[in-house]
Amino acid sequence: DGETLYVRSVATPIEQAGELQGAIQLVQDNTEVIRRREAMADLVERSTATAESLEAGDLSARVEYTETHGVLDDEILEIADAVNAVAGSTETMVEGLTDEIDDLAAAADRIATSALEATEEIQEQNDSLRSINGEMQSLSATMEEVAASSDQVASAANRAEEAAVEGASTGERAKEEMDAVIETMDDLVEAVEGLESRMD
Repeated sequence: DGETLYVRSVATPIEQAGELQGAIQLVQDNTEVIRRREAMADLVERSTATAESLEAGDLSARVEYTETHGVLDDEILEIADAVNAVAGSTETMVEGLTDEIDDLAAAADRIATSALEATEEIQEQNDSLRSINGEMQSLSATMEEVAASSDQVASAANRAEEAAVEGASTGERAKEEMDAVIETMDDLVEAVEGLESRMD
């Protein structure tokens, strides 16, 4: 059938009276031994190549070996299964770590975006606070003006009252003082109206 066999032949001559009478030949079939040796070398070579590929980063590498002559024991064939199992577990673990890294990167991006938005909101709040502070200072200055105007009204009224009490010879001085009171009151009304408009 064209199958190659490995045999070992040993021939022993038979002599009698110094003459060759024949020979005894022993033929030993070493086919299974040779095939087992070749199969073992092939399995080791494939397993080593797979391990090197895994070490180089190819996590999809697997030992591809098929026993054609049935010369290797099951325990030996389990070497390929063990290497493939380790490769599969490693690939699954690395894929899981990759997914976790991607999730962490996405979370970091979201945190950075939120931090930027928070910074912008804080800046806007600071701007608003500065604006409110300016308005408060302006309002305080206006209130001081109102207070000063009130003091002026009170002072002018006191002067008018003093002039009336003193019984000035003419009412001209009292009239001037009253005019001053009225003018100061007008200024006070304008200041108050301005204050009300700011408060609105």
